[in-house]
Amino acid sequence: MNWSILPFIILPLAIVAQISCFRRFDRLIRHWHDRYHGHWLTEGEPMGFFFVPDEVSTRRSYSARSAHFTNWLFTRPEWVSRDEESFELFRKFRVASTWSIVLLVAFFLSLAGIAAGILG
Repeated sequence: MNWSILPFIILPLAIVAQISCFRRFDRLIRHWHDRYHGHWLTEGEPMGFFFVPDEVSTRRSYSARSAHFTNWLFTRPEWVSRDEESFELFRKFRVASTWSIVLLVAFFLSLAGIAAGILG
């Protein structure tokens, strides 16, 4: 097999996985915004990547989005455990983010392997 094509196989998969991760994050943010609005407000009014509520302050919401996206990769917010829909949305976000990370790492490792001459 010609291993030099590996990054070109992995990259589209990684892009699809990243977009899926962003969409799942947006669904979770929208649910939080609609279902637990008061809590959402106190947590900095985070916006999604594609979902931007009308009432948000873009700068503050951007910072809140970045913080929550990063934190939620490692911790589960307490409000997610309050109902099954929240938990399921969060679980889907975690699965999508895991796939995204795995595929991006695989992409960069395949590039490094080619550059080092390991993967022809």
